[in-house]
Amino acid sequence: MKPFNEKSVYDHDFKSMKNKIKMTETEHETILFQINSKMDRKQASPKRPFTQWKYYLALTAASFILIMLALPLIHPSQGEVDKHTEQGVTTEFTLTEAENFAYNKLKEDLTKLHIKELSPISIAKIYVQAKLDLELEVVYTLYTERNDVLTIPKEEILDEKAHPTKEQTLEIFDGIQNGTFMDQGDTGYIMYERRSGEMGYFSMIKDEDGGWSVSFLPIQ
Repeated sequence: MKPFNEKSVYDHDFKSMKNKIKMTETEHETILFQINSKMDRKQASPKRPFTQWKYYLALTAASFILIMLALPLIHPSQGEVDKHTEQGVTTEFTLTEAENFAYNKLKEDLTKLHIKELSPISIAKIYVQAKLDLELEVVYTLYTERNDVLTIPKEEILDEKAHPTKEQTLEIFDGIQNGTFMDQGDTGYIMYERRSGEMGYFSMIKDEDGGWSVSFLPIQ
């Protein structure tokens, strides 16, 4: 572009203005320089594409879709957890500090003395935990020692294949920790309600020493 600095182009205009506005030569040249500079910058500045914002919008949308599609791959087991919850299965079973202490002692020496001061519900909870952990020696120890009731040979109790899965055990004893013990003298049972709405009954027997033990067929 030809620089706009030829004063002759504006001589006529400025001569007519000099009668109204007195302007020095320096001010005259400064004004022309500013006009030329603004015109050069305007011509040199490239126009930004109007569709540039559409590109970024499309890129953001595509990234969001990819993240949503990848979520099931990142957490593949989430559906199974929800399914168990919908079926009313207890996914967690915990012991109190006192119950856990007695349970660990039982695993060490298989002596019922560790549970003698516990409530029937606490003993039942330890029984459930032992079945979940497949601590079958502990399971057998928790059964009654009386000879005048139905018993099951120890080798059958120690057979892992004869026991239900962890999921089945949780479903069977779901809610037992919140149950009520019904004392009937030498026998008793825990009555509890499962999340499914079904009632559960856990049978117990009082041993000759006065302590409570689990019946060999506890589920009624």
